Amino acid sequence: MFGFIGDPGFEDTLYKPTLHAFVSSSYEDPYAANIFKRANFSHKEGWGVFTALINGRKVSYSIRKSLHPVYIDKPNDKLLNSEDERYYRPFAVKIFHARATSEKSTVNILNVQPFEFMTTSGSRLIIAHNGAVDKQKLIGMIDEKESYKKIFEKYSDTYVMGKYLSSIIQDDIKHEQIKNLKEFTLSALNISLVLLNEEKIQVVFGNYYVNDEEKDYYKLYVKNLRDALVFSSSTAVDFYLSADDKQNSGWFTLNNGDFYKFEVNYSKKIPKLEDLTVFNIR
Repeated sequence: MFGFIGDPGFEDTLYKPTLHAFVSSSYEDPYAANIFKRANFSHKEGWGVFTALINGRKVSYSIRKSLHPVYIDKPNDKLLNSEDERYYRPFAVKIFHARATSEKSTVNILNVQPFEFMTTSGSRLIIAHNGAVDKQKLIGMIDEKESYKKIFEKYSDTYVMGKYLSSIIQDDIKHEQIKNLKEFTLSALNISLVLLNEEKIQVVFGNYYVNDEEKDYYKLYVKNLRDALVFSSSTAVDFYLSADDKQNSGWFTLNNGDFYKFEVNYSKKIPKLEDLTVFNIR
């Protein structure tokens, strides 16, 4: 998982190096190979990217998904394409996810992340997740007809978690709603959430892992330059980020249970990224 939030002017210094490392890490993930005891572990069951651009009330968003591995597709490393130029240096949010799963029945385009849902108030909720949660327990928490719940068997645990969150979230992602997910977490709750509606966009990202022995795989890195930040899964930074990019300091790991929240109101001045809200769910 990899995300960028902020000024597209940081494309060359922040976005591109981390994106390239993310793509490389999806081809061979030494941390995952160690945990899952599978040599040459790769994240090959599809990839997706969420993109939002905000310049005042000029807002656009899109989700692209592919069932090909991201290291085969090799997405364009331009943060903005030619169609986005009319936004003139907008505030950008991008979240990438490369999927790896042993649940072969869910290897299809429907289960490629990020997922999008509608909340109870009509806002849009986007989710990307690494780790395992208790799918059956979450299904039991969702107020749907039994016939509809059977459809969930076609989908991954992340999809069901997103469906559950969309049933309890309205127009604000709350600390307690994330903390409550701990009871469903089997291995890790490394998530990126985006909530957007006609007034604002919220981004929440963070990590929580059950077993400290799996810290190397599930820890999340952040680099925050006030006007832009990136967050990244550990393999990309530890194994594939260039020595120059790593030595250019600023990278740090989140504590276990740390989550960051950032909000942009379309009608107000965009705040600095040093104004992130931080909370811990442990």
